[in-house]
Amino acid sequence: MISVSESSQDWPQDVTVLLVLFNSSACVPALAAGLADAPQVIAVDNASTDHCAAHLKAALPQAQVVRLEQNVGFGAGNNAGLTQVSTPHVLLLNPDCSIAAADVQRLRAWLLAESRLAIAAPQILNPDGAGGWRPEAGHHMNEFAWKPRTGLAEGPLCADFATAACWLARTEALRAVHGFDERFFLYYEDNDLCLRLRKAGWSILVEPAAQAFHLNGASSRDAAASAQLAAPQAPSPFRAFHTGRSRVLLYALHAGPAAALRLQRSEVWRRRINGWLYRLTGRGAKAAQSLARARGAAQAEVKLAPWRG
Repeated sequence: MISVSESSQDWPQDVTVLLVLFNSSACVPALAAGLADAPQVIAVDNASTDHCAAHLKAALPQAQVVRLEQNVGFGAGNNAGLTQVSTPHVLLLNPDCSIAAADVQRLRAWLLAESRLAIAAPQILNPDGAGGWRPEAGHHMNEFAWKPRTGLAEGPLCADFATAACWLARTEALRAVHGFDERFFLYYEDNDLCLRLRKAGWSILVEPAAQAFHLNGASSRDAAASAQLAAPQAPSPFRAFHTGRSRVLLYALHAGPAAALRLQRSEVWRRRINGWLYRLTGRGAKAAQSLARARGAAQAEVKLAPWRG
C-alpha cells in the first residue's frame, strides 16, 4: 500500500498542470482558485473567442499560455502543451475539473513507487443534479465497452482505461508512444492512448483515495451558460458527430478494418433509423443528435496506419 504523509498538502514541484482551453471563461475562477499554488501550469488555448486564456493568465500569473491558431481538438491540444513540459510528471486536467494538491500527491506517490506506471488516475465525481456529487465509472477493464465490468474502484485498481478528464501521467511514457493520436478530434482519444501505453508495456492505475470533481462538458460551454455549469447536459449534434466518428476510428486502429467496417455500417443505419423515428414523434433535438452520430460514423476511415506522431 502506498502511503502519503498527512503533511503533504502542497503542490509537488515535479508536476506540471496541463490544461486545454476552448471558450472556457466560465471555468477560470474555479481553475484560478484551485491552481493558485501550482508551480507549473501550461494552458493551451484552442483558438477560443471568449478571451479565456487572457482571463486565466490574469488570474493565474504563473501560467504559461500556448495559443493555437485553430481548434485542433483535445488530443492535439494536449500534445502541443506536452512539448513544453519539463517536469517528469504532468497532470492532464479538464478546465471543468478540479483536484486538491493532497490528492495529486497521492497519485504522485504511485508514480514514484512503480517504474512502469504511466498513469495514476483519481476517482472522478460528477454533479448528481441535487447539489451533491456522485462517482463516475470513468475506468474499465474492456477497452471496447464504456461501462466498467469491474464496478467502482474500492481500492487501488489496475485498469485498461481511465478517463483523461484528470490524469497524473509520467511524461516519459506519454512521449514514448507519441502522445495522443491527433486523428481523434474529440472522444476516444484517451481510450486509444491507454491501449497504446499498455501495448508498450506500461500500466494504468485508479486510486479512489484521490478524488477529482468534474462538471462534465463545462470546459467548452460559452459564458452565457456559466450559471448552468453543474446542470446535466444533453449531447449536442457536434459532440454526437465526434462520438460516432471516433468510435469507428478506435475500432479501426485496435480491432482491425473488418470490425470497424461492421461497426460503421451498424452505427450509420441504426442512428439514421432512430433519427427518422425521432423526427416522426416530434423529438427534433434527439433526431439531430442521432443523425449527427450517423454522419460521424459514416465519415470515419476504417483503414488507418498506427500513430507515429
